[in-house]
Amino acid sequence: MGKITRDHLAILPLDSSLDAETFEIATQLAGMIERALGTSAGIGPMKPPDWQSKYLAFYYGLRIHGVFGGAIVSMAHALHREAQFFERACYEYFLKMFYYSHFRNRAQEMLTSMPAQQLKLINKLGFDPKALMDNNLLSLAESGPAASWDANFKQMRDDLIADGGFMSQTTPAAKFFVKENENRWRVSWIGASQIVHGTMLDAAATITPDMEEPTFHVTLGSRLPKPNASLLDLCQYPVFTILHLKALIGLQEPPELEKAATRVAELIAKRDELDND
Repeated sequence: MGKITRDHLAILPLDSSLDAETFEIATQLAGMIERALGTSAGIGPMKPPDWQSKYLAFYYGLRIHGVFGGAIVSMAHALHREAQFFERACYEYFLKMFYYSHFRNRAQEMLTSMPAQQLKLINKLGFDPKALMDNNLLSLAESGPAASWDANFKQMRDDLIADGGFMSQTTPAAKFFVKENENRWRVSWIGASQIVHGTMLDAAATITPDMEEPTFHVTLGSRLPKPNASLLDLCQYPVFTILHLKALIGLQEPPELEKAATRVAELIAKRDELDND
């Protein structure tokens, strides 16, 4: 079996509108979060409710690592709108990481409900539960709880920001979440959802009908007007994911993280200049 090479990506040329330093920092942060998660200090003994809370927080950290990588690869090839799929997922995982870190009892209920959730999915897919689950697991699924805290994402967000104990936290990661709460909800969730779900608002931004000629003007490149600003916003997810998991479970902070985070903040302060060059 042959291996793919860079030549196979020739159909997706690199985006010249991206600032080289900004993109380099993004790739460095991708490496940092990968190394940090790969050398975790562990989540401690399997005792409720802390263990379940830490387990889910670490899980969402792993998901953030993956979607951040997908986002910067998409941005590199001028698939800016498609990168918003990953940005939306990044925001969702980021919020859930804080949610289950804070609501530890709900984290415990979620893990306990895993057999019931598995059975529900198997039934939804039309498969035979007895063929996919042993008797013990099936019994747990039928008799255990069916927690669904993450079934309504907006409710999760509302619960979190309505909780005074969470909103008054002073860790760097929590302060970042509180500060960015409204903007990220609007841009990373509501705005990005227009693309994810293929709404008419995204259609209007992608294809413009010419009312005088029987034709369409198509935005095939999928570029956003301020790609560097978008990339810098994305860069903050790995930074604060690492810092949150450091405080929660003792994740080892890469020694170069502080320098990269400082530079991201400096670039954000002049973000408009980067996209006007």
